[in-house]
Amino acid sequence: MELLTFPLRESFITVSSALYPEGISEVNKVVLAIVPHDYESLTPVEDVMSICKCEKSLVFMTAARKYKLKDLGDFYLFMSAGIGKSGEHAGRTINVGVFLRRNASINAMVDMLRTITEAKCSFLMKMGITGTASDATAVGISGGKRENFMGPSTEIGRMVSREVIRTLAELLEKDKLM
Repeated sequence: MELLTFPLRESFITVSSALYPEGISEVNKVVLAIVPHDYESLTPVEDVMSICKCEKSLVFMTAARKYKLKDLGDFYLFMSAGIGKSGEHAGRTINVGVFLRRNASINAMVDMLRTITEAKCSFLMKMGITGTASDATAVGISGGKRENFMGPSTEIGRMVSREVIRTLAELLEKDKLM
């Protein structure tokens, strides 16, 4: 297992389905645990924690070797993606973290989780793919302008949606699965 660490310049209150930590937490970095294509452990959290000092980290796990962290001013976008035939369980996975320099309610953060998922799915449908084997999504807030809604029809929702699609296209441009 290889660990890559991506520091964030500030701390974010995050709601997430990532490997670690569970649920709602405060994070200031993203850790990407890259596992072999044949990884099938039943104890992934323990496997990562045995080699990672992951305090205040959001940990994504993947066998995909394509990833990016972008600082886009209003938000960070972290993504790892792979949709090739890399193994029975690891072949199609997309992890997305959006860390907003905004303040928001939990409802608005859940709205953003939906926005990210809809953007990702719209891109995959254009590629003829109806789903992925595993995914995790995270949304973080750090303060600033208050958002009560962050769905795809809001200004921030549109910005995030466009960037999720653009980044997926960058990461997967060479993958031909049609």
